[in-house]
Amino acid sequence: LILCLQEVHFGKTNRSQQKTVQLFEEQLNCEIIYSYYVTPRGYRKGIIIAINKSIRNLIESHKILIQGRAIELKIKDNEKTLTILNIYAPVQGVHKIQERIQFFEALSKKMGKPKHPIILGDWNIEVENIRNNGKRLTHTVKKILEEFNLEDVHTHLYSGNLKYTFRGHNGNS
Repeated sequence: LILCLQEVHFGKTNRSQQKTVQLFEEQLNCEIIYSYYVTPRGYRKGIIIAINKSIRNLIESHKILIQGRAIELKIKDNEKTLTILNIYAPVQGVHKIQERIQFFEALSKKMGKPKHPIILGDWNIEVENIRNNGKRLTHTVKKILEEFNLEDVHTHLYSGNLKYTFRGHNGNS
């Protein structure tokens, strides 16, 4: 079991953060790798990778690529290394565009060139809308997708049958 979570709310204090991590460790019998950032209101939000303790000996390395936003986990088994990236991109919005551009550009540089990466998480972007868009943000995301030959699994399996868990102001998510 490897579980990747985004938008984890750790609370405002070290104690609440430790309780959150301890809860995951005890309830899931997992080792926890996490990273968070502090919001302007003082809340800690971030990401978690939970690895079942029965396979923790396979962990080759892990590192935080972007504080509270991206973690890389490398697992080695039978001389093969599997790279898993847990991503939580900044949310969309007019005031967030520069932050989002900086995030994806930094991610592109910091993730290096893993062979056959598995990238999980919340990109906060509509992948099907970036294919023919020339804007800087979508160009950066498109570059990542093309470089690693990545495809959005949901779009691949259910193309033309889009359903959203959240409706934005524009009617899409």
